[in-house]
Amino acid sequence: MKTVSRFILWTALMVAGMGAATAQNNQKQRISREEQADKRAHRIADALALDDATTKRFVETYAQCQKEMKALAPERGKEQRR
Repeated sequence: MKTVSRFILWTALMVAGMGAATAQNNQKQRISREEQADKRAHRIADALALDDATTKRFVETYAQCQKEMKALAPERGKEQRR
């Protein structure tokens, strides 16, 4: 009986601890699409080993292309997301 009581107490403490751990507030802010495109463009430019001037032109062109592609894409509602 003593073992069962300890097991129940241990289980209750674990459940309470898990609730407290998941209740922590994770306030990560999402970066905008423009910032994502800029970071992606810089990674691509680094992989291609472009010089500074070419990197600058590439990043600008890539960002503009991403903006145009977003403008052409239809907006997706919550019911369409899966």
